[in-house]
Amino acid sequence: MLRAEIGAILKEAIRLHETGAVTRAEQIYREVLAADSGAADAWNMLAVALCQQNRLDPAAEAADRATALRPKIAPYWLTRGNIAAARRLEREAQASFRRAVEINPGFTEAHYWLGRSYQREGKLTDAIAAYRAALRSAPEVAEIHYHLARALLWAERWHEALRSISAGIHTRPGRLARSPGVSRSLQIPRVRFAARILARRGHPFLQTTGRR
Repeated sequence: MLRAEIGAILKEAIRLHETGAVTRAEQIYREVLAADSGAADAWNMLAVALCQQNRLDPAAEAADRATALRPKIAPYWLTRGNIAAARRLEREAQASFRRAVEINPGFTEAHYWLGRSYQREGKLTDAIAAYRAALRSAPEVAEIHYHLARALLWAERWHEALRSISAGIHTRPGRLARSPGVSRSLQIPRVRFAARILARRGHPFLQTTGRR
């Protein structure tokens, strides 16, 4: 199967995935991988599909394959981190999110989910730093301000929390909540986000032109 053919098939699978046909999309991802086991994008999207179905162990295995094949692709590490978080492996999740932001320091979603993981463990200073890093590239996203304010309140940094709440009120609410890549639950589809960030970075199977 030629790379162009794989790209066309994956795009169709992602379109189906976006409409909610997760099991059909999963089948196509597996067919692509049967033809080319080195199709890292297919492994990543398979991991997303499996995670949505709460099949977390095989999802983790698929995400591991993606990062092993192309370890410098930040969105793959985001997928891996979110799956680890769903498995309640917070340290593993944090390591994956940190790897994502090492690769791409401006990766808003990775900073955001790193903050959420830190906050769940009560690491408030680290959570606050991660949320602020997310806001540097996405200051208009209300959801980040909201979680930053919560972390500041828990840390009893009242004045900073009020400033964050005020900033959040004046932003467009829910931008992150609507994005599948940063939804409040892994049960909410993330496929549009995953596909978008992969295509934006010029991945060979999802886009025929662009930087590699």
